[in-house]
Amino acid sequence: MYQQSNQHEFPFEFQLSMYWFKFHADKYDKNTDKGQDDLTALNEAASIQLLCICYPHALYYQESPASDESWYYFQIDFPHGLTVKKTFTGGQITSHTEFKKRLSVVAPGAIYEGNTYQLNKWFRHHLYNIKRVKVIDFVGYSYEHKCYVFNNIAVKDGVLYPINDEDHFNIKQLYIKSQDPVLVAPNYDLTTYKADFFHTLWQAFSVKGVIALAFWLGSYFAEQCRDNFGAYPFLELVGEPGTGKSTLIEFMWKLSGRKNYEGFDPIKSSKVGVSRNLAQVANLPIVMIEADRGDTSAPNTNGFHWDQFKTAYNGRAVRSTGNKNNQNDTNEPLFKGVLVISQNATLKASPAILERIIHLYSDRSNHTAETRSAVDTISRWPMAELSGFMIKALSHETQILELVKKRQPDFERWLRQEPMINNNRISLNHSMMCAFTEALALLLDISPTQTALVHEQLKAMAIDREHVCGADHPLVQEFWEIYEFLEGSDERVVNHSLDKQFIGINFNQFAEEALCRKQSLPPIQDLKQLLRQGKKYKYITHSKTIKSAVNQKPNRSTPNKNLATTTRCWIFERK
Repeated sequence: MYQQSNQHEFPFEFQLSMYWFKFHADKYDKNTDKGQDDLTALNEAASIQLLCICYPHALYYQESPASDESWYYFQIDFPHGLTVKKTFTGGQITSHTEFKKRLSVVAPGAIYEGNTYQLNKWFRHHLYNIKRVKVIDFVGYSYEHKCYVFNNIAVKDGVLYPINDEDHFNIKQLYIKSQDPVLVAPNYDLTTYKADFFHTLWQAFSVKGVIALAFWLGSYFAEQCRDNFGAYPFLELVGEPGTGKSTLIEFMWKLSGRKNYEGFDPIKSSKVGVSRNLAQVANLPIVMIEADRGDTSAPNTNGFHWDQFKTAYNGRAVRSTGNKNNQNDTNEPLFKGVLVISQNATLKASPAILERIIHLYSDRSNHTAETRSAVDTISRWPMAELSGFMIKALSHETQILELVKKRQPDFERWLRQEPMINNNRISLNHSMMCAFTEALALLLDISPTQTALVHEQLKAMAIDREHVCGADHPLVQEFWEIYEFLEGSDERVVNHSLDKQFIGINFNQFAEEALCRKQSLPPIQDLKQLLRQGKKYKYITHSKTIKSAVNQKPNRSTPNKNLATTTRCWIFERK
């Protein structure tokens, strides 16, 4: 090597170890002056230093445009047969002290004994014109590259690309990989796929199970749906405990290549935790479980409330954070997934959230011995026989999207024929589910009769959603329930209006009476904002002095004291 390159010192690899060669010219000159032959003089003037008993070489350079971070992906081979693949930063491969620290952490038993000059010489040829790999910080659909990237497989234009020996995907000269810790690894060997799971699903959950499946199928194409229709709905799966909600969701995850997972609890999570969960997947559901503890229609102690997710419906950012620099730039990651809410109690939220939801309620009314047996079969079904469903769906991406784009307007017109369905979002959401139900026939053996039953159920759900969204906000409903409880008899307690067509409320006196009767009143400031848009009783004014029907008699909490005959009230009109 010395004779060919004429370099006096250089690194080289031998038997998967790092070495350094150095030729001492002065020693060579002395040996030749003593009359030694040229080969002997060369041997005695050369020295070889062992740098490390392993062979580290960079496979490629990987960069994450979203976070503006980059790494070199290394393969480290040992003479005893062990191979390790890990990342190194630019700083770690240009300083011998940092390289030594990182190498000893990621490669057991490897100790680098050289200096920085030797390290830089070693990597100079390794890193020149190195392959560049794109890194995405989530699992699922990359909108920029129009392909799906999971842990073990990538799909683009219906073609499967298994992960290669260098832990990335080579998709028509696009080198890409996912750096997200979420494990989504569907079995792409379709010879093991059991499509007959659908009959068991129908037996276990009937029409509602198919609606959940259609929603899950649609979630694989949520980004494309937002391009075509401007939105993709949320799914609310609620009902009595023990009715199979968790079993159904875990089964849907098995169809998608993710096992032993249901969702996360947003009440237990911090703002950052919720934000990171929302950003982990694209064109896959984000499932929130057990978020019905207390009142989540208004912000709680960790700042969680449902209204913050309104923008997720259209795929916009849910949260904004400032970057750690002296500039004004912010980080607002777009919502790429699909929201699923699973809990026991029905969601309490504003109409703006409720009209974005496909609502499924489960109970025990249709439970039989056969359904229980089918649910048990569903829960034990191995993921290796189910996750081919997602692979088949992604392989039929073009056909499914064309069918949905063509049929959705037809189903929306069909739903709009019902006089009760007037809300644009509700008709859009349920018509999309009708179209995706029809698309299931491209993948499964679903009969026309079953499809028709699902469509009729979706129509009934749309009508019910119209009714729910036409009601008052849950806090307003709670306020008027307390009002009706306090005014339970003919005796005036909190309604100061002498005119029976109107209701006069003084909030301080109302809160005092509620406390006496041990009623928990929602926050007054929140109520004052929400009551202005109330539907049950029309808001008239918030500042009017009227003769009080309550204060003309001894007050219940202070029976021996007569109060003023007038009071300032909020006025509402009875409809």
